[in-house]
Parts: sequence; C-alpha cells; structure tokens
Amino acid sequence: MTFTVVGADLSRSFADIDGLVAGCKFSDCTHGSEPGCAVQNAIKEGILTTERLGSYNKLRKEARYEGLNSKMIERGKITEMFSGFGGMKNARKFIKEKNRKK
Repeated sequence: MTFTVVGADLSRSFADIDGLVAGCKFSDCTHGSEPGCAVQNAIKEGILTTERLGSYNKLRKEARYEGLNSKMIERGKITEMFSGFGGMKNARKFIKEKNRKK
C-alpha cells in the first residue's frame, strides 16, 4: 500500500525535532554526522529515538516533491542520486572516462 503525503506540516508533526534543529551548530545540518548536531546529541542522550528521526527524514523527503509533476520529481531524484558525483553531467563524464580505459 502506498500513501501520498499531502500538505505535510513537519513543524507541527515533529515539533520536538524542529526545536532541536534550531540548536544545531550549522544551519545546513543534515542531522547525520556533523559536529555540533543537536538532533544527534538528543539521540545519544536518549531524548529522541532514531526511529522518530527516520520518520521525520522520510516525511521531509516526501514533502520536498509536493506540488511537482512527475517529470520534475524524476529530475529531482536523479539529481539526488548523482549528487555524489557532482551531478548528472559529472557522472556521465566519469562513466565515459571509465569506458575509455577499458
């Protein structure tokens, strides 16, 4: 069964995490392994569970695509997939160079 998120209000549903996010050292904290992450600190102290953070991250990811058409969603997911390469263009360049060496 698949559910679609409509009008996700993360600040209401996850007010506890939202409050913690304000205490992170960096404004662009992903709440993963950054130093000074208030969310990870709360998990270590037993204030927050990893499951709750997982739910928050999942809903935040789904809400990112709210209001987009299928092509826009696909482009966003592909961009995210290849972000480790610096984007789709760099991924293509990497594959092309790899194939030349064969």
